[in-house]
Amino acid sequence: MGTKGASGIQESVIGSNTGDVITKVACNLLVVPENAKFNSPKEIAFPTDYNIFYSHAILETISKVLHMCKANLQVIHVSNIKKELNPTQKTNQTYLQDYLEELFTKSYNFHNLKDKNVKTAIDTFTKNGNIDMVVMVAKNLNFLQQLLFDSTIEKLSFHTTLPLLVLHE
Repeated sequence: MGTKGASGIQESVIGSNTGDVITKVACNLLVVPENAKFNSPKEIAFPTDYNIFYSHAILETISKVLHMCKANLQVIHVSNIKKELNPTQKTNQTYLQDYLEELFTKSYNFHNLKDKNVKTAIDTFTKNGNIDMVVMVAKNLNFLQQLLFDSTIEKLSFHTTLPLLVLHE
């Protein structure tokens, strides 16, 4: 689905039609911004807060995209400086690491970023890490909505040029 971003007065990261499809239609969606340049992604960012357990279906889809594009996955977790992962987050992180280790040898990395602002940290990482696409899971709508639908934030520059793959179970 193509998107031009915010329409009207609201300063949202993505347009309302795209936002409605992401939140109301339970299918995987590739959102392509108007200013995106086509190229096969080689570096894919996967921001996560580790609050949800990623099902086999979700991980299988990510795996297929990585194999198809011969891409690397950059798993990004942003936390406050003093905040540690809770037991559920640690379990989910371990499961994700084990899954990726089983399938790949060197095509993934985990990044733990310390920052007060999750949006800014992800935006900076995508710029500095030569990221070609961002993958997010719609099951974690709170996290996704924080990043994409908060109308009071400045636009995230990663979404003005990078495709966003939103996965549903």
